[in-house]
Amino acid sequence: MNRRHTVHPASFRAGRALRIWIYVLFAAGATLTALLLSVRLAPAQRAYRKGRDLLNQGENSRAAAQFNLALKLDPGLEAGWHGLLEAEPSSAVCRRFAQHLPQLFDRDQPVQDNALLVRGTGWNEVRWRHSLMLYEKTVLAAPPDEDDTAATLRLDYVGRKQIATAWSEVRKIKAELQSGIENPLPPAKLRPFVVYDLPAAEKVLAASGTRFENPGRWLELLARMDAAIKRANDGFAKLAKVSQSQPCFVPTQLTLAYTECARGKPTMAETRCRKLLQSAPPQGKMPGEVRIRYCLARAVELAGRPSAAAAEIHRILALDPHNLQAMLRLAALYLQAGRTKEAGAIVDELAQPGTMDAKTSYIKGMVSLLNGEYQAADAQLTTALQYYEHQPEVRYYLARAKQRVGHYLLASNEFAKVADQTPHSGWPLAAAAASALAAGDTEDAGGAADAVLNQQDWLKAAPRLRDYALRFKLAAAALEGAHEMANIAAKKLLHHTASRELANYLTAGVWAGQAYTQADADVVIDKNHLAFFEAAAKEEPSARYCLAFLLAAAGRVEEAQNGLEKLNQAQPQYLLAALHLARFYLIRGKTERAARVLERTGQIDKSPDAARAMALIDWLQGIKASPTTHDIAETVGKNEVLGPHLGFFAMTTCADGRAFAQRIVLLDPVGELGHNILRLTYAQVREQGLEGVAAAAGADRQVDLAIRTGIAEYQADSSKLYRLAIGRFWDDLPFHP
Repeated sequence: MNRRHTVHPASFRAGRALRIWIYVLFAAGATLTALLLSVRLAPAQRAYRKGRDLLNQGENSRAAAQFNLALKLDPGLEAGWHGLLEAEPSSAVCRRFAQHLPQLFDRDQPVQDNALLVRGTGWNEVRWRHSLMLYEKTVLAAPPDEDDTAATLRLDYVGRKQIATAWSEVRKIKAELQSGIENPLPPAKLRPFVVYDLPAAEKVLAASGTRFENPGRWLELLARMDAAIKRANDGFAKLAKVSQSQPCFVPTQLTLAYTECARGKPTMAETRCRKLLQSAPPQGKMPGEVRIRYCLARAVELAGRPSAAAAEIHRILALDPHNLQAMLRLAALYLQAGRTKEAGAIVDELAQPGTMDAKTSYIKGMVSLLNGEYQAADAQLTTALQYYEHQPEVRYYLARAKQRVGHYLLASNEFAKVADQTPHSGWPLAAAAASALAAGDTEDAGGAADAVLNQQDWLKAAPRLRDYALRFKLAAAALEGAHEMANIAAKKLLHHTASRELANYLTAGVWAGQAYTQADADVVIDKNHLAFFEAAAKEEPSARYCLAFLLAAAGRVEEAQNGLEKLNQAQPQYLLAALHLARFYLIRGKTERAARVLERTGQIDKSPDAARAMALIDWLQGIKASPTTHDIAETVGKNEVLGPHLGFFAMTTCADGRAFAQRIVLLDPVGELGHNILRLTYAQVREQGLEGVAAAAGADRQVDLAIRTGIAEYQADSSKLYRLAIGRFWDDLPFHP
């Protein structure tokens, strides 16, 4: 029998009540959770959320009202601006958007400088692209004469696009001239393209017609250049109109400031940015302030004030504390100012999970560079450059590291690329020339030096640049055997140099070297060359020494000795003249007179050159043992005295090793080889003079072999002329580009 189950009425009512309570509690919990979430959201965020919901429902007008409320509460709410433009794509909204978020136009800016166009955290590429599309559509759709706002926006947008398009075309033409034609132009000729001096660039192109096998292609490039110039001028004219009617419209002013930085006018860019910041309302936030301060920091940095630039980056971080790009810029500026400890602290902060390795590699490389750890700096900065290929400062510091580890050709290439990316590139170009000279690449060294000398603004701003560039030009021409070019460079160097003594040494060495390499027998020095030093010798001790050197090189040893004796009497402390006079005495067997000359300098205990010469004299007199190879090795690379003999012998070759050895003994009282030859041949030299060198080598095969081996090493050491020409360049080279 089936039993029927019955439910007691009281149990039914109890279960029903329980379910109702569960529903009530669930609803209350959901309400409380929503309330808590809404309380946690800032008022601006709540308004933005509501606006976004309304926008999704198609309620654009109500959504725009909510977005406006959000932006009134927080003008820096980036998402609110994007939402407002989407809800109300009008000219008025476009103007407000562009004023507050000028980074909307990053892709349309004429310049290519990541230190200017720095984006903050949370960059949403899709959202920015969508907003730019709405902005462009709205601005271009509005009739130009609709109202002042529409006209301003159109002029600003179209003008910027025209400049960007024109400069992009110029960059393409430069690339074709550099590598895309049968006879490419060297980088030195392409400087106007780098700083967007378009009229000068057009002249370069017009003068390059002979480099084209196809004249039609050359005419095509000329037409493209002409069109680019017209387009750029039209674009600047439009921006000028906007600037005149709306002097505080941020997008226009920033574009003009960017172009001023790119064209080597950072002071003008700085003034423009400061005027914008000064136009902010009292105790109010300047629209687009972060981007303006980025530009201001870059302008100040380019003007050579890294500490002031760092202060601007600090103000950016005060507005956006987690901006990693700003932290990277700050670390780089600290390093420029020599504040390695603070830069290292930023490294530690950046070296956290989730940060890019390239940032920490860059900072670590910079710290290593400043600490003298050049191999480590080379490795770290090479890694960083893979990510920051378009940041010239990264490449510049890598070039410095490579130069320090002796990779001169690679360093020269990197310095040249830096010069290609920066408007004020005098020092990087000079560094490229110096590195190429060290690598034996005389063509690139001379070309880079020419590029520096062709920029009067650089030379006026940094007078030392002219001196270095002229020296590098002279050395490159001399080593290449381009005598006419070397003579021109020598005359310019003597006319413009700030270091007359060094210029005299270089010039005398080059002239003697020319005479020697052009003659099969005795050196013949041009009377005009001697006349210059005869005139200059009345007032300049260095010129008197060089005159004696040239006379000795020409075989007029008696006259040379007389000149050195007079100079030594007047200035006994002049070490180079004393060393050379002592050598003349030694050749004649007058060891006591040679010793007295050196003692009168008072520098035997201070100069390794004087000490080594005195040690040789002591040995020749039988006072002490012969200098050992170890003694000589200790002084190699430590010579404190440089003279024209270094430039002379660096660029000479001689098939007759014995004749060359005689010239070394006669003309090079500083190098260790001359001392060694004299030690080996002194007995014959005492009897026969300089001819005794060849006699000793002919009589003893071991002596002959030692001389030939030493000469081979001597001639291979082309750094002699480099050392004389380079001077203190690497010490004077600014740490930052």
